[in-house]
Amino acid sequence: GWTPILVGESICGVNHAINQFADYATQASASVPADFNARLLFRSADESIAAANELPFDKWLNHTRDRQLQSDLKLAEAKHYESLGQNGLAKVMYDWAEGILRFPAWTFTPSDHSPLPPEERMAAQFSPLSIRTWDPDTKALTIPSCVSVLFCPTPKPCEIPAYTFFATDDGVIPPQVHTAFLTWLHERYGADIIAIVPRIIEVIPKSRPTEWESACRLAADIRSYAQCTINSSSEVDTLEQWASYLIDSTVWSLCWL
Repeated sequence: GWTPILVGESICGVNHAINQFADYATQASASVPADFNARLLFRSADESIAAANELPFDKWLNHTRDRQLQSDLKLAEAKHYESLGQNGLAKVMYDWAEGILRFPAWTFTPSDHSPLPPEERMAAQFSPLSIRTWDPDTKALTIPSCVSVLFCPTPKPCEIPAYTFFATDDGVIPPQVHTAFLTWLHERYGADIIAIVPRIIEVIPKSRPTEWESACRLAADIRSYAQCTINSSSEVDTLEQWASYLIDSTVWSLCWL
């Protein structure tokens, strides 16, 4: 089976998107030591899908919140750069590893987060916005009359990041993590990906959190994965802003800087 996905505003968008994803994956993988299996940018879709199955999103979340594990990863990076004679970069990693252990342990208490008044809630999203294009006449971003659709050779939308080499945050979040996340989100909210462009994924959920506490829990997990929504005014969204956005929006966007 094949799955369609929006990738751009014109027929040139397909080749441009694939080339951009592939180039990004190549550049990012070169900066990540090959023995860092949890973050390795694999070369084939099958390998990325297998890695996503081996490290489900719940487990990945636990890894990102484990201070000792994250510190050990930075120490491994430091030793890697040291072996290459890049002592300055190695020192940065050694200091980073030490600093991680000084961070407070990750905790989440729903009662610490109160619902926002209407005027402070983030603008809701009701259509895919990543494919917008600049209209010189209106001097505004608009939905184009023509878009590019890529057909991925998989019946599972959650596997699309594996087939498009989609990686973000300088390779720290490689294709297998995006695949694991989309699998996790589909299982909980029936969400399927509808658009993918460099640094942005958009999904349509079949259901949404209706209670503030469940929205906060979902927001807490998503904030450990994505940096902001496409409607963000500051590109640094609070948990409360995320929670209100997830309740109010029929389309969810996940963005990285």
